[in-house]
Amino acid sequence: MIRTQSVQRSEYELAIEDSLMWLGLNWDEKANQKDRLARYQEQIAKLQEAGRIYPCYETPEELGLMRKTLLSRSKPPIYDRAALSLTDAQISKYEAEGDARTGGSSSIMSRLNGTTIFAAK
Repeated sequence: MIRTQSVQRSEYELAIEDSLMWLGLNWDEKANQKDRLARYQEQIAKLQEAGRIYPCYETPEELGLMRKTLLSRSKPPIYDRAALSLTDAQISKYEAEGDARTGGSSSIMSRLNGTTIFAAK
């Protein structure tokens, strides 16, 4: 099975396929994550409804500093969930600032990959 994570078919994917065929390796099926975007959106909606995911209003720089600080203390770079303690006024302020504050990006902090920043569409 070949699994690609890119939303668009890339030159790397083609190179991998060519290399595998050159080696005489074939695959039974091929999966591309873009084919599952609807499923991902469905799961995100479920998580939001359950209160398991929520907006993060820190900038990429603030998240990077938070990560470095925790790592320098030999602690895992886990998000401190500061967004959960924001007042309604603070949330309104951050949402009004919108893309000006975050640069139009979204971020996810995970134990597996650390901070991943996604550019706006």
